[in-house]
Formats: sequence, structure tokens, C-alpha cells
Amino acid sequence: MRIVNQNKIGANKMQSKYTLDTEKLNDTPLVNIFGYLMASQGITCNVDRVYTVEMLYSLKNKSKVYANAIEDILHDIIAYGDISEFQKHLTYNQFEFVDLDGVVHQVEDLTWI
Repeated sequence: MRIVNQNKIGANKMQSKYTLDTEKLNDTPLVNIFGYLMASQGITCNVDRVYTVEMLYSLKNKSKVYANAIEDILHDIIAYGDISEFQKHLTYNQFEFVDLDGVVHQVEDLTWI
């Protein structure tokens, strides 16, 4: 994980520009990968679950780097119904997610992908 620009938000939250360390994806919690990918596409917690899954499939087909992680996420969603466990890491704001430790991160707008 590489964090760029940390700014204190409120008393207890830290918000930061966040990018995934693609060299260490296997060590990154799937909810962080999900949060990063969905937030970078402007997906929020109010977006329809079906659309969220469609976006995952779309990104899986576009990315060799994240394809295995996305496949694992989709497996958890389809086999175990874990969509709520993943979506609770999204916020009401575009380009923002909450990681496994409860830290709010801002991400770059990658909707052009």
C-alpha cells in the first residue's frame, strides 16, 4: 500500500489518497481491493448491487493485474452471498472507501478505464 497526502478529517478519521501496491496484492485484504476498485470507478454504497457486480466483471475483463483478486471477490459474492460484507466498505461519496481497519481513503478517478 502506498499512501499519498494524508489530511486529518474530524477527530478520529484520516483521509488519504490511496493506491494499491500491485506487487503485494496477495497480502492485501480483498475488501481493500474491492473498495479501491469500486471507489475508483465512482461506485458508492447506494449503487445497486447488480450494477456493482457488473462493474466487477467489466474490470476483471479489462485488467490482468487485478483479475485474480476480482475473481476471488466474485467467488465470495456468488458462492457465499458476501456482497454486503464488501459494500459496507463503500461510502456515500464517490472516490472514497473505508479499508479493513476503518480508515477512510480517497482514490483517484479512474472511470476512464
